[in-house]
Amino acid sequence: MNKTIWFASSNANKILEVTEIFQPFGYQIKSLLDLPQPLNIEESGKTYQENALIKAHALVNYLINNLVADPIVIADDTGLEISALDNFPGIYSERWKGEMNFHQAMEVILGKLANKINRHAKMVTVIAYLDYQNKISKTFIGVLNGEIAPKITSDNNGFGYDGFFYLPEQKMTLHEMTKSQKNQISHRALALNQLLEYLDH
Repeated sequence: MNKTIWFASSNANKILEVTEIFQPFGYQIKSLLDLPQPLNIEESGKTYQENALIKAHALVNYLINNLVADPIVIADDTGLEISALDNFPGIYSERWKGEMNFHQAMEVILGKLANKINRHAKMVTVIAYLDYQNKISKTFIGVLNGEIAPKITSDNNGFGYDGFFYLPEQKMTLHEMTKSQKNQISHRALALNQLLEYLDH
Protein backbone atom coordinates (compact mmCIF):
# COMPACT_ATOMS: atom_id res chain seq x y z
CA MET A 1 0.00 0.00 0.00
CA ASN A 2 1.04 3.59 -0.67
CA LYS A 3 2.49 4.82 2.63
CA THR A 4 2.72 8.48 1.61
CA ILE A 5 -0.26 10.56 2.71
CA TRP A 6 -0.71 14.14 1.60
CA PHE A 7 -2.28 16.44 4.20
CA ALA A 8 -4.15 19.46 2.82
CA SER A 9 -2.84 21.90 5.42
CA SER A 10 -0.15 24.52 5.80
CA ASN A 11 -0.65 24.78 9.59
CA ALA A 12 2.66 23.67 11.10
CA ASN A 13 1.06 22.64 14.41
CA LYS A 14 -1.53 20.45 12.69
CA ILE A 15 1.08 18.92 10.39
CA LEU A 16 3.25 18.03 13.39
CA GLU A 17 0.29 16.43 15.20
CA VAL A 18 -0.65 14.31 12.19
CA THR A 19 2.98 13.31 11.60
CA GLU A 20 3.46 12.26 15.23
CA ILE A 21 0.33 10.11 15.15
CA PHE A 22 1.02 8.47 11.77
CA GLN A 23 4.80 8.00 11.74
CA PRO A 24 4.83 5.06 14.19
CA PHE A 25 2.68 3.16 11.66
CA GLY A 26 5.18 3.74 8.85
CA TYR A 27 3.38 6.57 7.05
CA GLN A 28 5.15 9.58 5.57
CA ILE A 29 3.13 12.81 5.80
CA LYS A 30 3.52 15.48 3.13
CA SER A 31 1.60 18.75 3.23
CA LEU A 32 0.90 21.95 1.35
CA LEU A 33 4.29 23.13 2.64
CA ASP A 34 5.91 20.52 0.38
CA LEU A 35 4.37 21.98 -2.78
CA PRO A 36 6.51 24.17 -5.07
CA GLN A 37 4.01 27.03 -4.79
CA PRO A 38 1.20 27.93 -2.35
CA LEU A 39 -2.18 26.29 -2.92
CA ASN A 40 -4.96 28.53 -1.62
CA ILE A 41 -8.19 26.67 -0.98
CA GLU A 42 -11.42 28.53 -0.24
CA GLU A 43 -13.55 26.84 2.42
CA SER A 44 -17.10 27.44 1.21
CA GLY A 45 -18.83 24.49 2.87
CA LYS A 46 -21.67 24.67 5.39
CA THR A 47 -20.39 21.78 7.52
CA TYR A 48 -17.06 20.46 8.77
CA GLN A 49 -17.48 17.48 6.42
CA GLU A 50 -18.01 19.71 3.37
CA ASN A 51 -15.01 21.90 4.18
CA ALA A 52 -12.71 18.93 4.80
CA LEU A 53 -13.77 17.33 1.50
CA ILE A 54 -13.34 20.62 -0.40
CA LYS A 55 -9.74 20.84 0.82
CA ALA A 56 -9.00 17.18 0.11
CA HIS A 57 -10.42 17.33 -3.44
CA ALA A 58 -8.52 20.55 -4.20
CA LEU A 59 -5.22 18.93 -3.22
CA VAL A 60 -6.00 15.71 -5.12
CA ASN A 61 -6.74 17.71 -8.27
CA TYR A 62 -3.51 19.69 -7.87
CA LEU A 63 -1.43 16.55 -7.38
CA ILE A 64 -3.01 14.74 -10.35
CA ASN A 65 -2.40 17.79 -12.57
CA ASN A 66 1.21 17.84 -11.43
CA LEU A 67 1.86 14.19 -12.25
CA VAL A 68 1.71 12.71 -8.75
CA ALA A 69 0.39 9.21 -9.41
CA ASP A 70 -2.55 7.88 -7.39
CA PRO A 71 -2.30 10.23 -4.40
CA ILE A 72 -3.84 9.53 -1.03
CA VAL A 73 -4.98 12.77 0.60
CA ILE A 74 -6.40 13.74 3.96
CA ALA A 75 -7.77 17.08 5.10
CA ASP A 76 -9.30 18.30 8.32
CA ASP A 77 -11.81 20.88 9.38
CA THR A 78 -11.92 21.75 13.05
CA GLY A 79 -14.15 23.97 15.14
CA LEU A 80 -14.92 25.06 18.68
CA GLU A 81 -18.59 24.94 19.70
CA ILE A 82 -19.65 26.79 22.85
CA SER A 83 -23.07 25.79 24.17
CA ALA A 84 -23.95 29.13 25.81
CA LEU A 85 -23.16 30.96 22.55
CA ASP A 86 -25.38 28.76 20.34
CA ASN A 87 -22.33 26.69 19.28
CA PHE A 88 -20.40 29.78 18.12
CA PRO A 89 -17.88 29.96 16.48
CA GLY A 90 -18.37 26.45 15.01
CA ILE A 91 -17.27 26.03 11.39
CA TYR A 92 -16.18 29.69 11.38
CA SER A 93 -13.68 29.14 14.23
CA GLU A 94 -10.77 30.22 12.02
CA ARG A 95 -12.52 32.77 9.82
CA TRP A 96 -14.65 34.86 12.21
CA LYS A 97 -11.60 36.29 13.98
CA GLY A 98 -10.33 38.12 10.89
CA GLU A 99 -6.95 39.70 11.62
CA MET A 100 -7.02 38.76 15.32
CA ASN A 101 -4.69 36.04 16.55
CA PHE A 102 -6.16 33.20 18.59
CA HIS A 103 -5.19 34.79 21.90
CA GLN A 104 -7.14 37.94 21.01
CA ALA A 105 -10.05 35.83 19.76
CA MET A 106 -10.15 33.92 23.06
CA GLU A 107 -10.25 37.22 24.96
CA VAL A 108 -13.25 38.32 22.89
CA ILE A 109 -15.02 35.01 23.58
CA LEU A 110 -14.31 35.28 27.31
CA GLY A 111 -16.00 38.67 27.18
CA LYS A 112 -19.06 37.12 25.54
CA LEU A 113 -19.16 34.49 28.31
CA ALA A 114 -18.73 36.97 31.17
CA ASN A 115 -22.29 36.57 32.48
CA LYS A 116 -22.83 32.95 31.43
CA ILE A 117 -22.98 30.12 33.95
CA ASN A 118 -22.86 27.32 31.36
CA ARG A 119 -19.24 26.87 30.27
CA HIS A 120 -19.69 23.63 28.30
CA ALA A 121 -17.90 23.48 24.95
CA LYS A 122 -16.63 20.90 22.53
CA MET A 123 -13.90 20.68 19.94
CA VAL A 124 -14.88 18.94 16.72
CA THR A 125 -12.57 17.63 13.98
CA VAL A 126 -13.63 15.96 10.75
CA ILE A 127 -10.93 14.21 8.74
CA ALA A 128 -11.64 13.61 5.05
CA TYR A 129 -9.80 10.74 3.37
CA LEU A 130 -9.50 10.41 -0.42
CA ASP A 131 -7.84 7.45 -2.13
CA TYR A 132 -7.69 8.49 -5.79
CA GLN A 133 -6.70 5.13 -7.26
CA ASN A 134 -9.43 3.15 -5.48
CA LYS A 135 -12.04 5.93 -5.72
CA ILE A 136 -12.61 5.90 -1.95
CA SER A 137 -13.93 8.95 -0.09
CA LYS A 138 -14.59 8.81 3.64
CA THR A 139 -14.90 11.14 6.62
CA PHE A 140 -14.13 10.48 10.28
CA ILE A 141 -15.26 12.66 13.18
CA GLY A 142 -13.66 13.26 16.57
CA VAL A 143 -15.40 15.16 19.38
CA LEU A 144 -13.78 16.28 22.64
CA ASN A 145 -16.07 17.65 25.37
CA GLY A 146 -14.79 20.18 27.85
CA GLU A 147 -15.34 23.66 29.24
CA ILE A 148 -14.17 27.20 28.60
CA ALA A 149 -11.75 28.14 31.37
CA PRO A 150 -12.15 31.50 33.13
CA LYS A 151 -8.73 32.59 31.87
CA ILE A 152 -6.28 31.79 29.07
CA THR A 153 -3.28 29.58 29.92
CA SER A 154 -1.31 30.06 26.69
CA ASP A 155 0.77 32.95 25.43
CA ASN A 156 0.24 34.70 22.10
CA ASN A 157 1.87 31.77 20.31
CA GLY A 158 -0.56 29.12 21.56
CA PHE A 159 -2.15 26.58 19.22
CA GLY A 160 -5.72 27.54 18.31
CA TYR A 161 -8.19 27.59 21.19
CA ASP A 162 -6.15 25.18 23.34
CA GLY A 163 -5.33 27.98 25.78
CA PHE A 164 -8.81 28.12 27.31
CA PHE A 165 -10.27 24.72 26.44
CA TYR A 166 -10.40 23.08 29.87
CA LEU A 167 -10.76 19.35 30.56
CA PRO A 168 -12.29 18.79 34.03
CA GLU A 169 -11.13 15.16 34.21
CA GLN A 170 -7.50 16.12 33.55
CA LYS A 171 -7.82 19.41 35.49
CA MET A 172 -5.91 21.31 32.79
CA THR A 173 -6.37 23.01 29.44
CA LEU A 174 -5.28 21.37 26.20
CA HIS A 175 -2.41 23.86 26.09
CA GLU A 176 -1.09 22.63 29.46
CA MET A 177 -0.85 19.02 28.27
CA THR A 178 2.26 17.43 26.83
CA LYS A 179 2.08 16.57 23.13
CA SER A 180 1.85 12.86 23.92
CA GLN A 181 -1.00 13.46 26.40
CA LYS A 182 -2.87 15.57 23.87
CA ASN A 183 -2.33 13.05 21.08
CA GLN A 184 -4.08 10.41 23.22
CA ILE A 185 -7.34 12.30 23.73
CA SER A 186 -7.67 15.27 21.38
CA HIS A 187 -10.50 15.69 18.89
CA ARG A 188 -8.03 15.48 15.99
CA ALA A 189 -6.37 12.36 17.42
CA LEU A 190 -9.77 10.68 17.88
CA ALA A 191 -10.63 11.25 14.20
CA LEU A 192 -7.15 10.26 12.99
CA ASN A 193 -7.19 7.05 15.03
CA GLN A 194 -10.47 6.07 13.38
CA LEU A 195 -8.77 6.60 10.02
CA LEU A 196 -5.79 4.49 11.14
CA GLU A 197 -8.16 1.68 12.18
CA TYR A 198 -9.80 1.87 8.76
CA LEU A 199 -6.43 1.75 6.98
CA ASP A 200 -5.37 -1.23 9.11
CA HIS A 201 -8.38 -3.42 8.40
